[in-house]
Amino acid sequence: MPQLERCSHCGFRESDIPSVQIPPLALVEGQDVFHLLRSGNPTFGVDPTALEENIALLQKTVDDLDHRLKHLNALGYRIYEEREKISKHLAAKRSLLSPIRRLNRDVLLIIFSYACDWKFADEKTSSSLDVKHAPWIFLHVCHWWRHIVSSSPSLWSTVRLVQSQNSVLPRHALYIVRLQLQLSRNSPLKLLLYCSNESYDAIEDDIITELVKHSSRWNRVYIRVFPLAL
Repeated sequence: MPQLERCSHCGFRESDIPSVQIPPLALVEGQDVFHLLRSGNPTFGVDPTALEENIALLQKTVDDLDHRLKHLNALGYRIYEEREKISKHLAAKRSLLSPIRRLNRDVLLIIFSYACDWKFADEKTSSSLDVKHAPWIFLHVCHWWRHIVSSSPSLWSTVRLVQSQNSVLPRHALYIVRLQLQLSRNSPLKLLLYCSNESYDAIEDDIITELVKHSSRWNRVYIRVFPLAL
């Protein structure tokens, strides 16, 4: 570890740590102070001058120890920051050896495709409006994955609108659909519409209207809507 310089926040240096002279135990304990306090006897026999000197010495010792603890806390904070910095670089270097780092773009794209098209016509599949699932989640892994996913229209060509019992469409649902259609570019679309919710939100009209604008690209459509949702 490099030589510690003066801290820019508190001005601390290791050489600044004061050497604290702790009084002997006999002086700290004094004349069985706690026994005298518990007895309730008057303190006429106590020398006030000597007691005040003793108190002043002990107070100075406490102040010196507090001062030293303050410096040690500053040193501990700096060591913690150094550790966090090194740990971050350590994790980054280890990640370079991760097996998935050795996969090229084509292999990753195949894996992403399976994740995005899993159980297309299953009502239990995730909705395209859920950005915590594929392909949206891949955008948040790393710059390389984000580049692959955002530049691969086929990953965005499957649009699932799954509205199950008690589900609520997010307020930005229309924006999500528009963004997915934009990322899909001119790819043929696969559309899944599954609605089992008794409620009917007006935003669904806007979403359906947006999808109809791209009906020329519809390649496969699966619609399952219960009568109560009509």
